[in-house]
Amino acid sequence: ECYGMLRGACSAIRPVAVGRHAWLFAGSDKGAERAATIYSLVVTCRAIGVEPFEYLRDVLRRLAADRRADPATLTPRAWKRERARQAASGAPR
Repeated sequence: ECYGMLRGACSAIRPVAVGRHAWLFAGSDKGAERAATIYSLVVTCRAIGVEPFEYLRDVLRRLAADRRADPATLTPRAWKRERARQAASGAPR
C-alpha cells in the first residue's frame, strides 16, 4: 500500500511491476525487445506530455509510407517539436 508522498512513485512503477510477470511470456528474446521498445516509447511520450496513441499512429503511418524516414525525426521529443512548429505556422498535420 502506498501512502502520502510515495503515492506518485508507486503509481509510476506499478506498470513496470505488473509488466514484469507478463514480459516472461513475450514468446522470444526478439519479442521481449520489441515490447521493451514500445513500452519505452509510451513512457517517454507520457513523460513529455504527448498522447502515446496519437504519436504511434502517426509514426507508424509515416514509416509505412516512407521506410527511408530519418529515425531521429521520429523520436517522441522530435515529433513533439515538429507538431509545435506546425501548430505555430498554421500548417496542417
